[in-house]
Amino acid sequence: MCRRSAHRLLAVAAVASTAACGTFLTLGDDAPAGAAQADGAVADAIPRSGDGAVGVEPIDGADASDEASRTADAADAADAADAADAADAADAGLEDAGHGDPDRDIDGSVPCTVAGCPTGFCTAGTCDPLVFITDETYSGDFHDDVTASGTSAVDGECQRLAGTAAGLIGAGARFRAWVAATVPPNDTPDKRIVPFAGQPYRRVDGVIVVSRFVDFQRGQLTLRRPINVTLKGMALPDTATVWTGLTPLAFASPDDCGQWTSNALRGTFGVVGCDQAPCAAKWSSAGTATCDERKRLYCIQSNE
Repeated sequence: MCRRSAHRLLAVAAVASTAACGTFLTLGDDAPAGAAQADGAVADAIPRSGDGAVGVEPIDGADASDEASRTADAADAADAADAADAADAADAGLEDAGHGDPDRDIDGSVPCTVAGCPTGFCTAGTCDPLVFITDETYSGDFHDDVTASGTSAVDGECQRLAGTAAGLIGAGARFRAWVAATVPPNDTPDKRIVPFAGQPYRRVDGVIVVSRFVDFQRGQLTLRRPINVTLKGMALPDTATVWTGLTPLAFASPDDCGQWTSNALRGTFGVVGCDQAPCAAKWSSAGTATCDERKRLYCIQSNE
């Protein structure tokens, strides 16, 4: 609004000067395009011979009025364009975080400096929760690598790794594995992981994996970005595989290495690079393998 008023004042000044002197007043570099010598309303400046002075043709009052009207129209168009640009930016959710990175920006989530906030982003003053893939690999019988078997052992391994990230993850943060076992009531990970309501889940590099926890299981389990970054910030190749024990619809699979207690059976696994179409849900359920193979884990922060 202020810029439009300024343009109109300049146009009025130009018209007033013309009426008084019979000449066109140059507005300078900041003049709107509509006030330039357009459509033949004002003749080009022509040097006079001999003294180097510049003469201009006078313009009549009607032409000056038309020129002022065109100037006002141009200002209105510029204001409308600015308003449209602002609306587009708001719709894209880019104004909240302020740096225009679609991988990290989302409505309501902004950069923060809260101590122990590993993702570097907060929503309503609370650190956005973290997801990571393990640096280490494991056989399907977790007793080979840790001191227990079953989902409790798998969850415990995610918690142990988070505890080694001193200075990165705040004290008291809880992590659980994206792993299922065919033993109710906690047979699927969504029954063991307590969601952070209304917050996006991010990798340690700040990139958003899902906008909300429910997106982990919505439709075909399509993620915004793969869970392929470890706590140490290392990005793994798309071919990395992960034990999950889940079907493509996120139910517990019967192939769970005997509830993660035996290397003699088969277990369901996911492939890190299959987070979007055409393979989408295969990040969580890509096939089965013998349980003596070594694979990684997805670890997700739980609001406990």
